[in-house]
Amino acid sequence: MSGRKMNHLKMDGLIKHLPLLKQVHQEIIELDRSFEQIASSFADDTGTVLLLSGSNLDCSQYHILAVKP
Repeated sequence: MSGRKMNHLKMDGLIKHLPLLKQVHQEIIELDRSFEQIASSFADDTGTVLLLSGSNLDCSQYHILAVKP
């Protein structure tokens, strides 16, 4: 079995154990501090995820902060 096939099977097993996504909240907000500074206040909370855009491409112009899962 190829390495690619093995990785695919491992990913399938992992996905089966993830909870179903129940809700997504999205809003545009004006910040008085940088996005990174605000995100840092959640850094110690278990499950916090921060995705920062790394480009000016139209598909990557958004930062995403997931907190309190």
